[in-house]
Parts: sequence; structure tokens; C-alpha cells
Amino acid sequence: MRKTSWLSLIGVVAGLGLGWDLVVQGQAVSKQGKVIVYYRYNESNKHPKRMTNYSVKTLHGRIGQHYTTKAKDLLTTKGWILRYHSANVSGNFKAKTTKVYYDYQIDSLKDYEHTNGASTYIDRTADHRLIFLGQTHLNGAGTALMRLHYHTPVYKVTYSSPNEHQSTHNYRFGKTYVYRDHEKDVYTLTLSKKGDVTLQQEWATKKGKHHVETTKVSATGKYLSYHVR
Repeated sequence: MRKTSWLSLIGVVAGLGLGWDLVVQGQAVSKQGKVIVYYRYNESNKHPKRMTNYSVKTLHGRIGQHYTTKAKDLLTTKGWILRYHSANVSGNFKAKTTKVYYDYQIDSLKDYEHTNGASTYIDRTADHRLIFLGQTHLNGAGTALMRLHYHTPVYKVTYSSPNEHQSTHNYRFGKTYVYRDHEKDVYTLTLSKKGDVTLQQEWATKKGKHHVETTKVSATGKYLSYHVR
């Protein structure tokens, strides 16, 4: 009888232990919270509520545990401006799913076809900062300026000669730079202290004359003028 009683007691304890494990596991599952982070963009201020997901990130953690999210740097990689973020970019995990929003506005592009056959291509941020300026010259040569970082006053400049030979330099604001390529074409680039761009490109013709093209763009990326002489 005593042996049977001990076996019964062990069975009850084992059963209670098994039941307790299930309860603990159930509590652990119920204590998990989720945060979904949406990085969204809109193409126009005319329809600010029409947002498209650029990427989505999901975070998991225990209910009550602190979470922190941060914006993506899409300015230096894509030229996108962060316009808005929800108030709950940081907080604590809850039983109900938390949704966090970072909203961006994309860059704007403009292509100018000049009557003399040259062209100018400009890419600007939503707040009108210059990202890229491309100039295709009359002789087939080209000059491209890129603003990679807005905390440094520097353009990355690539010259392309008519035979597609390229040369790339980093040029600081407030200076004038002269470059001569293998075809003896001369490029003169003047950058104001604010980042205005004045570009002259000249080459010799069969008659021995020189053409000079000048494109001026403001520091905000706005096209100002173009002329050739």
C-alpha cells in the first residue's frame, strides 16, 4: 500500500510539473510583443497620404521591454528627404502590434534639351538641394557633378571626353578648376562658396576656333542659364 501511495504521489507531482511547464511556456508566448517599422515615400505633396512602402522591418521583444527604431539615411544614397515620423519611434513592446512610420519625399528630375544640341540633366532633393548635374556638350564630351554628402562642401566631378576617356576628381566649393583631357579639350569649373556651378568647356574646331559652353546652376539645384559662344 505504501509503495502504491508513493507511486501515486510521484505521478501527481510529475503531472503538476508537466502542467506548470505548459503554463510557463504559454505565458512566454503571450508576453511576446511586435513592432513593425514602415519606411514609406510619397512622390508629391499634392497627395501626401498616398504612401508606398520602400522597406519594412519587424522587431520582436518581451512585453514591457524597450525598443528603439531609427530613420534610414536615404538622402545620401537616393536623395530622399525625411518629411515625417510617428511619435512612437521608441517605446516599450506591447501585447498589441505597434506600427512605426518614417515617411520620405523623393527627388525630382529635370532634363533640359538645348536648341544647339547640348543638354543639361539635373537631379534635386525635395528641398531643392543639388544631387546630380550632368552636361552633354556640343562636341560629345560630358561633365557630371555629384553631391555625395551634404556635410562636406565637395562635388565628385567626372569628365568624359568625346572618345569616352574619363577622369574623376573631388572638387571643393569656392574654387576654380581647370582640366585638360587627352584630346586637349579644356574644362573650366568654377564653384562658389555656396555650391553654385559655372561650367565652361571649350574645344578646337577644324577652323581653329573655340566654343565655350557655360551652364549655371544655383546651390539649390535650380537651372539658371546656359549659353554658348
